Amino acid sequence: MSQLGDGRCGAVAETSDHDSASLLHESEPLSLRHKRTSENKNDSGPVGYFCQCQNQSSRDIPLPEDGNLRVVSVSATSAKISWTLPHGMDQIPHSFLIIYWSKESKIESISTDSSSTEIRELKPDMDYNVILWSEIKQGGRRDLADVKFHTDVPAPENLTVVSVSATSAKISWIPPHGMDQIPHSFLISYWSKESKIESISTDSSSTEITELKPDTPYTLTVCTEVKHGGRSRPATVTFNTGRVPPPENLSVEVNSPLVLVRWSKPPGVDQVSYLLSYSSEGEEEQTISTESLHHSLHDVRFCTEYNIRVCTVLNNLHHSKPVYKNFRKNVPAPEKVTVVSVSPTSAMISWIPPHGMDQIPHSFLISYWSKESKIESISTESSSTEITELKPDTPYTLTVCTEVKHGGRSQETSTNIHTSRVPAPENLSVDVNSPSVSVRWSKPPGVDQISYLLSYSSEGEEEQTISTDSLHNSLHDLWFCTEYKIRVCTVLNNLHRSKPIEKIFRKTVPAPEKVTVVSVSATSAKINWILPRGMDQIPHSFLISYWSKESKIESISTDSYSTEITELKPDTPYTLTVWTEVKHGGRSQSSSKIFRTGQVPAPDNLFVEANLTLVLVTWSKPPGVDQVSYLLSYSSEGEEQTISTESLHHSLHDLRFCTEYNIRVCTVLNNLHHSKPVEKTFSKTVPAPEMLTVVSVSSTSAKISWIPPHGMDQIPHSFLISYWSKESKIESISTDSSSTEITELKPDTPYTLTVCTEVKHGGRSQETSTNIHTTPTMPENLTVSSVSATSAKLTWSLPSSWGENNQYSFLISYHSEESGTNQSSTGDNSTEITGLTPYTEYTVSVRTVKKHGVQSSPASSRFHTVLPAPEKVTVVSVSPTSAKISWIPPHGMDQIPHSFLISYWSKESKIESISTDSCRTDITDLKPDTPYTLTVCTEVKHGGRSQETSTNIHTTVPAPEMLTVVSVSSTSAKISWIPPHGMDQIPHSFLISYWSKESKIESISIDSYWTEITELN
Repeated sequence: MSQLGDGRCGAVAETSDHDSASLLHESEPLSLRHKRTSENKNDSGPVGYFCQCQNQSSRDIPLPEDGNLRVVSVSATSAKISWTLPHGMDQIPHSFLIIYWSKESKIESISTDSSSTEIRELKPDMDYNVILWSEIKQGGRRDLADVKFHTDVPAPENLTVVSVSATSAKISWIPPHGMDQIPHSFLISYWSKESKIESISTDSSSTEITELKPDTPYTLTVCTEVKHGGRSRPATVTFNTGRVPPPENLSVEVNSPLVLVRWSKPPGVDQVSYLLSYSSEGEEEQTISTESLHHSLHDVRFCTEYNIRVCTVLNNLHHSKPVYKNFRKNVPAPEKVTVVSVSPTSAMISWIPPHGMDQIPHSFLISYWSKESKIESISTESSSTEITELKPDTPYTLTVCTEVKHGGRSQETSTNIHTSRVPAPENLSVDVNSPSVSVRWSKPPGVDQISYLLSYSSEGEEEQTISTDSLHNSLHDLWFCTEYKIRVCTVLNNLHRSKPIEKIFRKTVPAPEKVTVVSVSATSAKINWILPRGMDQIPHSFLISYWSKESKIESISTDSYSTEITELKPDTPYTLTVWTEVKHGGRSQSSSKIFRTGQVPAPDNLFVEANLTLVLVTWSKPPGVDQVSYLLSYSSEGEEQTISTESLHHSLHDLRFCTEYNIRVCTVLNNLHHSKPVEKTFSKTVPAPEMLTVVSVSSTSAKISWIPPHGMDQIPHSFLISYWSKESKIESISTDSSSTEITELKPDTPYTLTVCTEVKHGGRSQETSTNIHTTPTMPENLTVSSVSATSAKLTWSLPSSWGENNQYSFLISYHSEESGTNQSSTGDNSTEITGLTPYTEYTVSVRTVKKHGVQSSPASSRFHTVLPAPEKVTVVSVSPTSAKISWIPPHGMDQIPHSFLISYWSKESKIESISTDSCRTDITDLKPDTPYTLTVCTEVKHGGRSQETSTNIHTTVPAPEMLTVVSVSSTSAKISWIPPHGMDQIPHSFLISYWSKESKIESISIDSYWTEITELN
């Protein structure tokens, strides 16, 4: 460090940037600057140096040791500097002035009392000059030292790995602060343990690195570079490339005759191919390379399990791990096995062949069986077949499966069939004609080569039977007015018969048809009729009777089909009947007709249509008259108006509301004869409500609604609702609405209800009425008791609110899951339900039904019928060591799988049990001469058991065996025998009896197995 030559301190005072730059040019050495300053100390320009010596001479300001001004640290935008405090400055108040600048920046200065400082807000990658001055408070200043430094190039910030794939990585960073005006780029370097360092350069703040190795850890650095070669410290990050992704969504679709394998492309890879391998046990693996996302496999064998694998292959031949799937190409089963038709002995079935088997040789195996028969099988290459030689009315199980030649077989597709009963003839009809009766029927479906048996009889007569192959038969010589019963049944070739169908008919005398009054005058009438069919060959006549209220019955007889009745009274109604009569006394029903003798005809169809503004009167012209006019009269309360008109209608205006009018119209002939008038009484009434509807009814209330009458929109009105029962007075309510609710009604009570329209001036419409019946209460305390296999007893009590005079009945409904709903009715508060299915759960309900038909809500319960016990256990035979027994199977168990449990014991033995599906069995290993108790009960598969039916047996004493006469003399005989088996533990003896024709029976007893009989003749 050089000193000033004149011993004075140089000072910079109030210099401009330009003058300071000239004075302190960075290229000028500090000693020359001191010399130049000394030589020009008297200059009077803006730049000058001065030395101010007051109490302390500048020559006395201590200097720091040369070289102790040093740069401690440098960054891109700051620098820390320090220096050593000069000796002797401890006691002198002082500070330090630091001046710094670069080529591109102006001179800056900072002041500090410390021996170190930090210079901030510098520009990156720039050369800086620094001068240190010491200052004392009295004003002295001295140049102490200078130094140079270069600011760093700043490193990128927040280096981030944005995304990583198997072969690439995307990275980004934040550009360093303060480099906007400085040309720069970024150097990216990356390497792994197995690869050398690779570098790329970019001006951007992000890039993508490619051609990396999959599943490999990498180190990556980014540093800032400037054009002249400066480089920042690196920013570092590590990452690991992903594995080669395997294919996704691998699926195997097994069709016939090929297998379709599909997968989807894994994300994040391009330009890839796939390696597909498949194999089965014992076969060599097959491998296929493809760029497609699917592949079809042909010639894969049926019923063989295959393993299939697919992996991704990159362009650099790196593989992913494979994805796996196992599959098996099964033989497809037939679809939709359908029973096309069923007869008593055969069934036609069809099915849909499995898809994709057209090119594969195959056939179908059909198996069928019933409970009573073994499994039968047939094979066919068709998709339908007929099964024959079946039993009528029998359930069969049937299966169909696909078979291929090398032995593979599909799963079975099954269905059930039930052969039908021998069908009875259908559509039996009896056409009763004269003189024969035609009987017709139609052939039952599903049978061929059959005949029919027809029988008919009447009370007291022998039944007649006819065999025929035809579908009709004519019966002759039947009696009129006699009831006959006819039956027809189907007969198969094997002589099996159907149940007969029956019809009852009566051969009656046919009545005349279409009795017609041809013409009527004031005193006569001509009539005719049609001859009844089939009476051409039967002698007969017709009886005609006629009468009026004022006359007695008159009758005439004729063989003709028409007649004229005379001497009748004018303008009088008559009743007329015609009968057919046969000679032996039979008579048909009558054909009747009513007619009236003529008069001047009055107008027809008088009709009065009363609207709100007018009354339209219409009528129609009476038949049989021409050139007529009409006289119309109408009146009320003694005032009559009369109008003559030739028209068939007339309008009346300005008639009063709610006033009764009588209107009359009569026909007037040209000769002025009048008919009797036709009359009608009407009132121009307020229109009544329409469609009165009971919306709902409970035990104490009813909701009703109606449609307001048409045309009353502009007329103020309301509705009056009245209701009553036999026991209550009439109650009324009024409303402007078209609906209301009536409350406080009595339960189980019929009510009459009316609604009418009321207008303000007092007019009221006719009433629209309906009936309601409040609902009764349901039965109480429903109890199910005495439940047997096929019946149950129900009891219940009457509702507590009823009196003794209530008339009612009860509707009982019951059903199970297997049966429909059955109903019965009773007037008692108990009943018995019969005809139930054993061992079945039933739901039963009881409703109260009043005499008018109203039903209550149901009282309900559930019960379970019991399992029936066997009936009439019978001991068929008993021996010393066994017994044969039989029993009657319980009724109603035909469709329920069951067996029988037989238990037996004696006082000395424990209980033994055996089970059988039969209704008889043998019990063996019994002890001789021993009483046994025996029980039989019904069991079903899931564990249910009936009550036991019991009986007693007693095994017999066994007889000796092989009785032998050992020797015989004149008065004696020796005999021996073998003792009976099983009597070793039972005390016993043997009774020997002997006799001849001349002698009585003699007996001896012995414990031995032989004896001698003496005193013989």
